[in-house]
Amino acid sequence: MNSPRFVHQRQRNNFRYATLVGFLLGIGALVACQMQQQVIIQHEDNLAAAGFSMRPPNTPELQTLLNQLPAHHVVQRVRPDKIRYVYADPDVCDCLYVGSQHAYELYKQFD
Repeated sequence: MNSPRFVHQRQRNNFRYATLVGFLLGIGALVACQMQQQVIIQHEDNLAAAGFSMRPPNTPELQTLLNQLPAHHVVQRVRPDKIRYVYADPDVCDCLYVGSQHAYELYKQFD
């Protein structure tokens, strides 16, 4: 039979272990999030360098577009008079990047 002192010591050790594991998982998640944000920023720098324009969602139409498009993917939008490429970032800049066919071709060279 375990003494109360032994049981108490064991519970404290378990609590310390759980706290340490939780802390390490939190640090790991924070690092992963930071790395993901850096990847997104790099994509956005490449989009801007290729000639994409950053557009804040300052109209209802642009806000709807930002919410509907898949995040962090370039999507082709075909209009009767032109083709545009749109990249939605609802997480980092809360904006859209819009570019032409030529800008998209330049952007593909960065990847």
